[in-house]
Parts: sequence; structure tokens; C-alpha cells
Amino acid sequence: MTTQPLKIAARTTLAVVAALAATMLGFASDAGAHSDQGLLSIEATGDEDRRITINAKLTYANDGDPVRGAEVSAVATNAADEATAPTTLAPNGEGRYEGTLEVPSAGDWNIAARSEKPEAIANTTVIVAVDPPTTASPTTPSTTTAAEGSSDSGDDDEGRIETVAVMVTVIALGTSLIIILQRRRTAR
Repeated sequence: MTTQPLKIAARTTLAVVAALAATMLGFASDAGAHSDQGLLSIEATGDEDRRITINAKLTYANDGDPVRGAEVSAVATNAADEATAPTTLAPNGEGRYEGTLEVPSAGDWNIAARSEKPEAIANTTVIVAVDPPTTASPTTPSTTTAAEGSSDSGDDDEGRIETVAVMVTVIALGTSLIIILQRRRTAR
């Protein structure tokens, strides 16, 4: 007579675990979705050798996760219609990118940086002089809407692992609680 409630508890527990696992798999696949929009901020510093050092930070607009493996490029232009060739910034970890532009003359230079996936642009101005270097203030991030889907590079694996670990712990605790309560009821 005591085996019947235990069988019911085991079936109930199994059903709850199966439902939670199915739900968890659904959340895990949706949780990692990044948007097609990015936030790009840049900081530029000019030196007396007519070089501009660019430091950029690229994050996904929908969740703030850093974008790894994107192609971020920058170009410098001035009022005299001089321009540098576009330069691809090198990745520097955690959504950071850096690079250097060599400009043909001293003066005010507009720096335009962009990313294709996710799509984002940012602009700032820097003064390149023969005198000591100057630093431009950081830009306010701007966003644009991408025309095509983004490619998920798997940046959120750590978040998924943590989510799965928490859900497994909750399931194990819930199962243990159900078994303990059933044993107490059958002991009475």
C-alpha cells in the first residue's frame, strides 16, 4: 500500500522534470538571441607624428553584451577633403577594438567608425597637432537598424551554462522535496 503513493510521486516528479527541461531548452535557445543593432562608442587620440589612435567598444543594443569577432572599421576626414583609407580595427577582447590612422596633415579630423553586424556607427573629432597630443572626449553611442539578420557568434555560452546549472539545481531540490513529503505522508 505504501508503494502506490511512491509511484504516483515518482511519476509526478518525472512529469515536472520533463516539463521544466522542455521549458528550459526553449528559454536557452531564445536567451542567447542578439539584436541586429549595436552600440558603438569610440575614443580617438592624436599625436605629434600625425597618427590617430582609435579605441572602440561595440555591444549589442538589446542586451549590452560585448560583440566579439565583428568587423569594425574607421576612416578620418577633414575640412580640406583629405581622407585616410578605411582601416579595420583589431579586436582587443570583450567587444573592444583598436587601430591607428595616419593622417596627411595636422588639424581637426572627423573620425567615423562603423560595424556591419551588428550595424552601428559612431563619430568623434580629434585635433592632430605638432604640439603635445590631445584627446577627444568619448562619444555617445548611436544605433541604427540593420537590414539583414545578425550572426550569433556564441558570445552568451557562459550565461546559458549558468542558467542550465540553476535550473538543474531547482529541479533537484524540487524532486527531493516531493520525495521527502511523500515519505512523511506514508510514514503516518
